[in-house]
Amino acid sequence: MKTWKSIKNFFPYLKPERNKIIASILFSLGAVVFNGLSPYFVGQITTSLTNSVMHKEAIHYSVIFSLLGIFLLCTLGSSGFQFLATQWLTKAVQKTMANLRFSLVEKLDRLPQSFFDKESKGDLLSRLTNDVDLLTTSLQQTLSDLLSSILKVVFAIGMMFYIQKSLAWTVFIFIIAVVVVTKIIISYSQRYFKVQQATLGEFNSFVEEQLKGRDVITSYQLGEKRHGIFQRLNQKLEKALFRSTFCSKLLAPLLNLLVYIFYSCIAFAGSMLCLNGQLAIGQLQAFIQYIWQVNQPLTQLSQMANMIQSGLAGWERISYLLEQKEEEPEIQYFTEKSMDEGEVKLEDVSFGYDQEMVLKDLSVTIPHGATFALVGATGAGKSTFIQLLMRFYEPTTGKIFLNGKEESEWSLEEWRHHFSFVTQKPWLFAGTVLENLQIAAPKKTEAEIIEIAKKYHIDEMIQHFPKGYQTQIQPQENGLSVGERQALTILRAILQEAPIMIMDEATSSIDTQMEQKIQRVMDEVLKNHTTIMIAHRLSTIEKADQILVLDQGRIVEQGTHDELLKEKGIYAKMQAQSSIEA
Repeated sequence: MKTWKSIKNFFPYLKPERNKIIASILFSLGAVVFNGLSPYFVGQITTSLTNSVMHKEAIHYSVIFSLLGIFLLCTLGSSGFQFLATQWLTKAVQKTMANLRFSLVEKLDRLPQSFFDKESKGDLLSRLTNDVDLLTTSLQQTLSDLLSSILKVVFAIGMMFYIQKSLAWTVFIFIIAVVVVTKIIISYSQRYFKVQQATLGEFNSFVEEQLKGRDVITSYQLGEKRHGIFQRLNQKLEKALFRSTFCSKLLAPLLNLLVYIFYSCIAFAGSMLCLNGQLAIGQLQAFIQYIWQVNQPLTQLSQMANMIQSGLAGWERISYLLEQKEEEPEIQYFTEKSMDEGEVKLEDVSFGYDQEMVLKDLSVTIPHGATFALVGATGAGKSTFIQLLMRFYEPTTGKIFLNGKEESEWSLEEWRHHFSFVTQKPWLFAGTVLENLQIAAPKKTEAEIIEIAKKYHIDEMIQHFPKGYQTQIQPQENGLSVGERQALTILRAILQEAPIMIMDEATSSIDTQMEQKIQRVMDEVLKNHTTIMIAHRLSTIEKADQILVLDQGRIVEQGTHDELLKEKGIYAKMQAQSSIEA
């Protein structure tokens, strides 16, 4: 029942291509009819020759050659229709999977940040690549054969009834036996295929960790320990693969055993009918050929069982993504007027992951144009504070206001257009430097972007790249330093021209000289912006209008740099420690 429900959930993705699928089915039907008629005409030739020999009559060559001509036309017709059926179905499958891949990418864009925090990146990658490829291969290799196999069985049974009804009824005993055996085998193998795909997701997560954490693994000499973990995962995957493959491969020999038993019974019963004159020998020959025409598609189905079940397991994992709850579905486009100011207010805001409160009873107003800094020990709640402002998460209790309007009154799109966000870990997309900058300002020309880059002293750095603004970069490329990447992400945030700029330790990876250049210009430009900073270097926030000190999720100190030093509290101790380290 669950498998059928999963299959039904895939139908909406096939619906846009239903005309191609219907055309493929019609062509398959044509191929089956021509293929199914061939044994009948071959049987007619046998009957004609047998009658001529038994009655000592002249062989009717004209009849035989006519039947051979019809047989040849049937063969050509079957091949031609099968070619057209395959062509149309291939188009339908590839278009369907292209639409599904696009739907998955769109879905990921609409999922909340909380989903990505909980899910393994390697497992998500496995769902988006391995499972999609598995489903594509399964559809491409099995859907055409599945359609033609079903039609072949139906047509062959129909011809059996046309030749000899009493013998034909026995076919259903054979089919019932096949269905029972197939159902039992599939119920076991489907379970193992699900385990196989889940284990493959774990395997990919491990490999991702192994590649990304190479430096840590080497420095801590974790090679042997990691090898042990890999070996356990590898053995788990091997076991799952063996069980799923063994079960699916077991189906074919069992079905062959059934068909040979059935074939022997029909051969005996048919021979007795021939001796009694109730069945012509050519009809018996045709009937036996139709048995093989029933057996052939059933054997194909058993051989496809492995691929079908792999595809179903892949689709169930893809469905998991498609069924996840999304962020706000509605889209409201912001107006220029709504972008004029950037005042943020938190009112009794608390937030927790899985019931454990990370932020507690925060109340603060950040006026438009002000620069606020967040400081505190690791785990104090600084990054969570930023995630709430960006609405990656919603507060557990309390309210957040933007320009006097509660967050529920804004769409996510309009809310986030008020913020430009520079993360601690810089991320650039595959493409040129210019293309990465134009993400934030698609309407700005290259000349306008260069002018702004010069203003912020970043143009000089870009000009030293191999091809300047046309330099090709990759997300994981080592050609740019972390500082260079961070400088580009800061410039990208400035180009967005949002009224509120959030910087999550954005200058932590930039050398002091570059930081001073950027800071000097930002002191002037950001007077008309609301700026919220998380700073590792306390020297970068000394000019902030207000500094918020977080400790265990609460604001325990608030004031200017000088005011907080006079209080001789947590901030003063942090400043003293920073001076010692410097």
